[in-house]
Amino acid sequence: MTEDSAAAWLTHLEATLAALHAALHQTQAGLLHGAPDALPAADAALQALTHTLEDLYARAPAAVRDGAPAAVLFAHPPALAARWTAARQLAHAVRDLNAHNGRILQARLAHHDAALCALGGATPAPRLYSPAGQTRAARPGRSLGRA
Repeated sequence: MTEDSAAAWLTHLEATLAALHAALHQTQAGLLHGAPDALPAADAALQALTHTLEDLYARAPAAVRDGAPAAVLFAHPPALAARWTAARQLAHAVRDLNAHNGRILQARLAHHDAALCALGGATPAPRLYSPAGQTRAARPGRSLGRA
């Protein structure tokens, strides 16, 4: 990767991470302030930005994908190493903000489940699917072949 192409790739990465950080803040504001109308637009932006990041990762030098330190990746000029370090810090902030938003969603889901149970006068039924869409079997089935 030439110095110019590395700088262009890094510029695109920085812009994408900054936009992702802003979209996650918008999502968080919608979650915290009960503004569900803002969530579909934020979700569409998050999906588009995630696809952009996947594309950037696919076009990244192998050393980036292997986790090489900034000093090795962008030794010349040194300003690129500093930008790479800042981009990695922003990526960590994006990861943390995304995890925080996930915890907010989990708390909201638990609150809504409790409210529905209180209104219906029933105990909460175990969910078959997690918020991530994975199945949650209550316990494994029993074999009847040993009867």
